[in-house]
Amino acid sequence: MEKLMVLFLFSAALLSCKSNIQNDRKNPHYEIFLIVDPVEKHIEVKGKLIIPPGTISSDGTTFYLDSSLFIETISCQDVQFKKDTSAIKMGYMPSAVNLAPVKPIRIENNTIALSFSYKGKLSELPKYFGNIISEDWTELGLYYPWFPYSSDISLYTYKVTVQIDKRYNVFGMGKTTFNGTNYIIENQHPTNDIVVCASKDVLLSHSTQGDFTSSIYHHNVPDSVLPKLHHDFNLIYAKLSNLYGEAKNEITVIISKRETGGGYARIGGIFLGGFHPGDYFDKEERYYRYFAHEIAHLWWFKADVNSWEDWLNEGIAEYSALAIIRDLFGEESFHTRLSKKKESCKNSDPLWEFDRMSKNAYSLLYNKAPLLLFSLEEKIGKSRFNEFLNRFLSDDIHSTKNFLNILEEHEGQEITDWFINELKTK
Repeated sequence: MEKLMVLFLFSAALLSCKSNIQNDRKNPHYEIFLIVDPVEKHIEVKGKLIIPPGTISSDGTTFYLDSSLFIETISCQDVQFKKDTSAIKMGYMPSAVNLAPVKPIRIENNTIALSFSYKGKLSELPKYFGNIISEDWTELGLYYPWFPYSSDISLYTYKVTVQIDKRYNVFGMGKTTFNGTNYIIENQHPTNDIVVCASKDVLLSHSTQGDFTSSIYHHNVPDSVLPKLHHDFNLIYAKLSNLYGEAKNEITVIISKRETGGGYARIGGIFLGGFHPGDYFDKEERYYRYFAHEIAHLWWFKADVNSWEDWLNEGIAEYSALAIIRDLFGEESFHTRLSKKKESCKNSDPLWEFDRMSKNAYSLLYNKAPLLLFSLEEKIGKSRFNEFLNRFLSDDIHSTKNFLNILEEHEGQEITDWFINELKTK
């Protein structure tokens, strides 16, 4: 493959990190120039993160970056950030290193910017993670992460200019354009990841049904299957909207070439590994559960994903997916799946404060958590349980403490004490 030899000069404004930056954005915003060599698994990145007032504290926000990358500079307000290898690892970023400021940052009440420049060959992630860089398929995101990522900055917008070998198409969440030389992915809707995908043989299918628009990037879905895919995404979205209220009424679906790593959801998009068009009609129920779980994350994503609090994200998303199965495929299919989940986690530890990094975490999140939620639904009734979830959803703080406080307000002390006991003992 032809090597990418590019000299890209940034203006003084791009590299500036002074306090007089003009910015009327409510959310942090990334401006990034990215060079990708899929064959060599190499990237080169230059850019800035514009940070509005009140986003980070004066002692600095912790950022993470793939540990294999060579950092030329990462700084803010003339304060450099350096690698801190003693910091606690983040479970969903196994190859990341912590970046911390060498001294407190002068924040005041100004918009500031983090400037960054780095390059290198990305780490080889474990196969069960959903990011990859290879000649055949590239899917860059926060599982590396390839951009300076902070869990303290929950939502952000971005504009990423991508240079890559001309044989590749580049795409992701947001508006994607090609200016004859580079691809530009721009997302003005606040989201929680910057996913950049590249492939030589990607295809795109759009569909608008009512007020809902789905855009599907794929490489092997025949025309006979695409209409059903669009229909099913629309149906699942409509049913979840009936439960929880409307989210963004358009979604990007990227059907990955990955066979491993499963699916994941981000605000505005879902990424699906292991999809086989040939068995879609025969395994319809299985795919409905898969799709519904990921689409449910458009609503359920606010809890800390690196601790046991993640049971709120994954447990309620799985509860939602099984509620869709119950609605579309009937009680028998629903109870068959519940029985399998009970069998899978019958000897597992309680959900309360479990170790998110333990080998049993998957079963606790995807089996035990939804089972406990269905037990609560059965105890208080489907209608009241849905009212309770909507009340919890409307709150910006998604923690177990807040979940229990709202449950007590909604159902009283006796029900809350019972559920706490379920969390701690079952």
